[in-house]
Amino acid sequence: MLRIPCPNCEEYCLTFDMEVYNVCPYCETSFSGKYGQSRRSEPRWREERPVVILLNGGSARGLIFDMSEKGLGIKVFNGIPIRYRDTINVKMGKLRLQAMVMWLKKQADGTMAGLRKIN
Repeated sequence: MLRIPCPNCEEYCLTFDMEVYNVCPYCETSFSGKYGQSRRSEPRWREERPVVILLNGGSARGLIFDMSEKGLGIKVFNGIPIRYRDTINVKMGKLRLQAMVMWLKKQADGTMAGLRKIN
């Protein structure tokens, strides 16, 4: 467990990972030990929901790990290669949305991606 100071109120907060954004329990500022204060203009909420990713006639299983009004974070487990700036279709049950890939992070068991909603 690591102790890191909040960039807003300077109170110490606990975290397991310096890269993960946490919310300060004292002033509710979102920040990470590595990246500093969040620059996001809207709140995100944690949501774990299975999805299917569709791209260029192929599909892959995925999992949403957070959402906001304008975007979502997903983890893609297998199947199709996803690249920066690809426009993909995300299927959540009966709901479908289009999104553009804004960032990628390769992992041993899949790829994490930040998506900006198009529709």
